[in-house]
Amino acid sequence: MLVNTIRSAGCNGARVLLRSAAFVRYGGVDDAMTDVLEARQAFDDARQEAAAMVARKRALLGLAMIRARENGRESQMTIARKMKIGPQQVRAYEQAYRDWAAKHEGEQLG
Repeated sequence: MLVNTIRSAGCNGARVLLRSAAFVRYGGVDDAMTDVLEARQAFDDARQEAAAMVARKRALLGLAMIRARENGRESQMTIARKMKIGPQQVRAYEQAYRDWAAKHEGEQLG
């Protein structure tokens, strides 16, 4: 994405390039509005990155729970009690792992 180019380049040339691209893209808005639109795009990108990170960590937690039940012979109830959550939440974390694994087939989680 062009916004990421500015972040990594950190130079005025890239900023001018982005402003020119934004000017065309947003129908000739002024510099102040371009800054707003760039900031909004950066915010949206950060939100997506954070959501992906949280989903990955949730899946890792679910995987750890599954492994604890398979290898450590811990029950969902024991895990729930020790974590001070309900057994439904344990099942939800485990399902989050299964969903992540299905969506990211072939990727290593942890």
